[in-house]
Amino acid sequence: AFSVVGRQLNDRELRDHLDGQKERGFGMMDFSSNQIGAEGVRCLVDFAMECRDLQIVKLHKNSLGDEGAAALAPLVELPGLRELHLSHNGIGADGAQDLLKAVRRGLQNRKEPIFIRFEHNKITSPADVVFAQLEPRDVCCRYDAKCTRSACARGRLVHLPLIWKQEGGVSMKDKEALEGR
Repeated sequence: AFSVVGRQLNDRELRDHLDGQKERGFGMMDFSSNQIGAEGVRCLVDFAMECRDLQIVKLHKNSLGDEGAAALAPLVELPGLRELHLSHNGIGADGAQDLLKAVRRGLQNRKEPIFIRFEHNKITSPADVVFAQLEPRDVCCRYDAKCTRSACARGRLVHLPLIWKQEGGVSMKDKEALEGR
């Protein structure tokens, strides 16, 4: 694992960290609880695209915003990526839609589920965002004993647990629309 957690790294410091790293055999990269924005994410994606074994990327509690979420598109198209943690990043509906478009493009090559954490961002009308990009038969938003990070009781390839929990509160309408399908 390549882990630099909670050091308040900004985009420039992240780039310097990545430039100094020769290893590319990581299965997980954890850069949570830093100050990474869109520019840093672009550097991270360039680096990650060279990591053939990469399955998990943790970026929760950063400053990605919509632009940073959109910059992650090449990663979610990779069939080997299993988890992407993006909670607490100021991502709105536009950034989520851009990322989910890329997820949809990668579905044809995916054999195992991808698990994306989007909760506690700024996504308005999460159900509308999800179903504008993905078919109900492709997505599951449950997170319980039957639907976990690695398996879906419904056999769906995209897991977006708790996406209905956004800054400003819980939308019961979105929760019911997303978990009920």
